[in-house]
Amino acid sequence: MEFLRWKSQWIKSLLLFWVTGWVVFAMYGIPLGPVLYADLLMLGITAVYLGYSYVRYRRKRRILKLWEMNSRYSGAMEKPQGEDCFEETYLRIIENLEQDQQREREAWQNEQKKDREYYTRWSHQIKTPIAATNLLLSEKNLDVRAVKRELFRIEQYADMALQYQRLEGESSDLVLEKVKLHKMVSQTLKKLSTIFVYKKLHVKLGDLEKEIVTDEKWMCFILEQILTNAAKYTEEGGMIEIWLEQEVLCIRDNGIGIQEEDLPRIFEWGYTGYNGRLDKKSTGIGLSLTKEAAGLLQIGISMESQVGRGTTVFLNLAQKRVCGE
Repeated sequence: MEFLRWKSQWIKSLLLFWVTGWVVFAMYGIPLGPVLYADLLMLGITAVYLGYSYVRYRRKRRILKLWEMNSRYSGAMEKPQGEDCFEETYLRIIENLEQDQQREREAWQNEQKKDREYYTRWSHQIKTPIAATNLLLSEKNLDVRAVKRELFRIEQYADMALQYQRLEGESSDLVLEKVKLHKMVSQTLKKLSTIFVYKKLHVKLGDLEKEIVTDEKWMCFILEQILTNAAKYTEEGGMIEIWLEQEVLCIRDNGIGIQEEDLPRIFEWGYTGYNGRLDKKSTGIGLSLTKEAAGLLQIGISMESQVGRGTTVFLNLAQKRVCGE
């Protein structure tokens, strides 16, 4: 019945054609025999055509039902053939929509995988300062400075998780304004003072009296990650230098340096390199987030290093408008 309703317009047109033929034949007095013979011949051809069309209709209907029942997996199923240009167009539209949906599904799955990987590593990473804090609190002679140092590390990991959420969210809440570079560097050094004092690190600042248009929160996050890494891989009593060369902010330490083969991949998600595997506490996430934040602010970031001689990070601020220029 569905098939007959689908072909109803065609059947009505055919009946109208037959009626018109009978009227014309009657007006001209054509003998009934040839008319009946022609009608029977047309009826046979029509029956064959309808039978063939019905078989194709049943097959297409079955495929479409399977599509409907298994719409999520239709990409791997047999697709129906279009009967005319309109159906072919509809099928192409459906195929394009399926491809878009598949890309979105894969992107969502990758994001979920990335989130799981991040928080798995993050939870293992934050366990270390928590365990160290518990151990310090259990001692008779409480070392307050050591406790503060471990609490600061916990705070850093919590901040990193929040920044990760902001970076991966739909809106990164950018607030662009004129900010003095020296102010942001001083603010970050003050925040990291616990680590710098503990390792007796020396800081040498160049001329940073430059005002740039940026987001202060994200710029401080970038500086914090770079300086934390510099302090982490610099021996006690080491030196960290910060200066400005035209539009490039340079941050150099005299720490253990980075293997040459690790440099091209140092900003990759989850890549720890030789130093990270040696340290056994690195997650390979901090520098990746730093790269993403720098991209958000349209700041170029690169790195040079020599094993045993230290590392220099370059932040190219040329894409940000400098006030007064």
